[in-house]
Amino acid sequence: MIAIVHGDKSGGKSIPMLLRILHFFDPWDGYDIIGFGDIVLPGLLVLFTSRFDSLVKRNIWNSYFIWSFVGH
Repeated sequence: MIAIVHGDKSGGKSIPMLLRILHFFDPWDGYDIIGFGDIVLPGLLVLFTSRFDSLVKRNIWNSYFIWSFVGH
């Protein structure tokens, strides 16, 4: 799975599509892997809810945007 995320190296440089988040105070120096899908897709959902609320003309407290933003 990690090899797929790093991309194909046959065309030259490979572009990594993941972020490594280090664990602080971990005696084994572990890390978590977060892909761009974990960041981009929820961000798009927040963007689309904002757009929907502006088209329907909802106020900020009665909208989908505020709850999706807080949830993200």
